[in-house]
Amino acid sequence: MRKFVAAGLLALGVAGIQAPLGAQSGVAGDLQCTGKRVAIRYSEIKPGQIETFKKAVAAHNAWYAAGKNGTRTTLIRVIKRSGDKTVYDDGAAMTMTVYDTKPQPPRDAAYAAFVKLYTDSSDVKEEHRGCMGG
Repeated sequence: MRKFVAAGLLALGVAGIQAPLGAQSGVAGDLQCTGKRVAIRYSEIKPGQIETFKKAVAAHNAWYAAGKNGTRTTLIRVIKRSGDKTVYDDGAAMTMTVYDTKPQPPRDAAYAAFVKLYTDSSDVKEEHRGCMGG
């Protein structure tokens, strides 16, 4: 899966750093991003939880929007071969978050709710942070 994620990062033109899980979304050390800061996460989805994961992404975006912040997270469905067919892999997903330059809104009950949806539905296995277009 690492090759898949790495290929996706290259295809998106993301040049940056890999951060440990849970790292803050701020400036990466002394590096300045003249483009858009991004985080790409690969998650294993718990059995039967893809719909909950989709709700987590929607609630994540709603939290930023309610805080008048333009940060947006996009769900990227992983595709796999199953015999002669190409199907979505309900056991894996990627998200790409493109960060606004504004500070994050205060963490509140809505924040805790979307984090719980992510936690209940998935386990983050890889996270890459970088600067897109910068």
